[in-house]
Amino acid sequence: MTMETIQITTDTEEPIIIKEPTMRTFVIMKNKKATIISKGKIAITINLQEGANLDYYHITNEEEKNLDVRQEINLLGRKANAHVTNFTYGKNDDKSSINTFIEHAAANTRSMIIGRGILKNKAKNKNTCLITINKQALNAEGHQDMKTIILDDAEAYNIPELAIHNNDVQCSHASSVGQLEQEQLFYLQSRGLTEEEATTTLIKGFYEPLLANINDQALATTLRTLIEERP
Repeated sequence: MTMETIQITTDTEEPIIIKEPTMRTFVIMKNKKATIISKGKIAITINLQEGANLDYYHITNEEEKNLDVRQEINLLGRKANAHVTNFTYGKNDDKSSINTFIEHAAANTRSMIIGRGILKNKAKNKNTCLITINKQALNAEGHQDMKTIILDDAEAYNIPELAIHNNDVQCSHASSVGQLEQEQLFYLQSRGLTEEEATTTLIKGFYEPLLANINDQALATTLRTLIEERP
């Protein structure tokens, strides 16, 4: 893996897209905003200075036997904000591991981790999220929302964790693993869709609410395209 450090000194007009396996460090400078999209295997560190804002999306949908993802995000300056969304798709006997670590090192910082996964056949995924709020990070907020749908003999493990070192915080975490609603599948098939078409429709519907909430339509279109690039 190559190593690279990038300073973001101006607001990004278009998302930074990383498709190749890599190891990178980004520094988002004071009061700047960045949107970053990555795919597949990656080890990424993103450091946010005061007032910096990050929208980070990761898509795991390559057909690779063992795919590891490590995301480390450090909110170093006051009023820094990070919003992380992980989309996961696995099939056959794929094995993937996504590890997201966010550290609140300053006051009035905000973070959100959202995970949405679809696994089928014998695919396995482990999704670990840890938000750490340090003693000096007063009035910080950290939230996690992780949901995975499994089909066939797939396995999923969502592990949301919080490490809180002061009392002036707002934190939450939610996690669920389940199957597609059989009633919904039956309804779509009764409308003329095959089982495969019905399943694909429900999978798209699982991701779509997140994409529909993105105000930047160009960004939403880019994410849809990348998500649908499944092998």
